[in-house]
Amino acid sequence: MSKNVVISDVDSNRYFQKKLIERGIIDDLRRRGAKEGDTVEIGDIEFEFVD
Repeated sequence: MSKNVVISDVDSNRYFQKKLIERGIIDDLRRRGAKEGDTVEIGDIEFEFVD
């Protein structure tokens, strides 16, 4: 999934966030204590957690 996403592109960022939500990753990050503004690394992708 992450190989084809350019996070700096608005549409790609929305797509990436949608996929994270659909796959339950955002909920899992919340359960693990992720908070607004935290830096999250998944594979070779790093992004700011936005809740």
